[in-house]
Amino acid sequence: MASKVFHVPSGTELDLRRPDLGHPSAQELWDQLYGKVSQGVLECIGFHRGNCQDGCTRWMYLKQHPVTGRWYAVHLNPGDSQWAPESNEHKALKERIARAAAAGGFEATIEDRSPDGRRRTDVLVHGDDVLLGCEPQLSPISVSTVRRRSGIAETDGITPLWTTTSRTASVIDQAPWARIDRMEWRQYLEPGYELPVRGGIRALTTVRCTPGTSCNDRKLGRPCSGWNHQFEPRELPRFDDLIVRAASTDLRPVKQQISRGRAYWFWAPSADITQVETKPGQARTVTLGPIATPVDHPLPAPEDRDDDEACRYGEDTFTTWNSKNRESDAIIPVQRTQPPASRIVLDWSNPAHVLPYQKPCRLCGSLTLLADERGRPYHKVCAENVRSQQR
Repeated sequence: MASKVFHVPSGTELDLRRPDLGHPSAQELWDQLYGKVSQGVLECIGFHRGNCQDGCTRWMYLKQHPVTGRWYAVHLNPGDSQWAPESNEHKALKERIARAAAAGGFEATIEDRSPDGRRRTDVLVHGDDVLLGCEPQLSPISVSTVRRRSGIAETDGITPLWTTTSRTASVIDQAPWARIDRMEWRQYLEPGYELPVRGGIRALTTVRCTPGTSCNDRKLGRPCSGWNHQFEPRELPRFDDLIVRAASTDLRPVKQQISRGRAYWFWAPSADITQVETKPGQARTVTLGPIATPVDHPLPAPEDRDDDEACRYGEDTFTTWNSKNRESDAIIPVQRTQPPASRIVLDWSNPAHVLPYQKPCRLCGSLTLLADERGRPYHKVCAENVRSQQR
């Protein structure tokens, strides 16, 4: 970021902290530059004055701070796929996340930065004993970048939550993630518009180990307990609920190590996570993701952060893309810490247990046509899990 930039066509320095930019035609000039700038128009002030940092790119574009409304300049990076300020879709998703957090009683900060400038978080949600770093990622990004930026966030005590609209996004399985539908940007901001979470969430289920099924216990050289315990993909009807439940730690990130070089990241209910083993290094066991300790990183205004004479190069943009479909609907077997000695099996053969249309299950949230004896929507296996645990 920079609060000053050199305007090449007019040969003048623009002071973005001043309402008139230090230019007689401020509003007209702003309309010409914002969102439409290209190379050869706005030059880095450090580059122009000959004191640019190593690796600095020469050209810049203008952005407006979403909270303070202040203007500032950002470097254009070679290979950047978006040679303009962030899209309306990206801005709308950030606002949607901040609104959801506020509605759930949590504080949210848009465009939070670490004091050393190494981290920029789109929306930082201050949750219950957790800082949730929400990153809507709508443009291509490399796997190494996802891991690096997630590592930086974790170092700052932040649990990352990457959101994508693509089944082939590189964020899938590389860090805690969620997939939603791609919409026209205005729809993200419509009050009451339900935005289902299509991927990135799993729930623990228990199924009977019958002849012909793959027994998890026998794979580990143990006697069969008669039941297989596994994380299965689930949909969440409301994206807003994901933000609130993650901030309240009702949903927590899980890293399921499948093999030495392969792992799945996903979100799961805390109650499910407590039922599985967490010993690292064993096959088909769950290793918990980071539950961060809150760290206070206040968001200074751009003018407090920037030095007129300083080059603020270092904004990262990434374009590496892998078109392979990364999203998987595979079930992930695990072992409970204490397998249940007995399990309730319900008889729902009566047509009264069938709903006229699908409704969200009371336990896992995904759609079902089944209901319990009181008419409440429930997957049969979910109802059996609840009653077996209460027994």
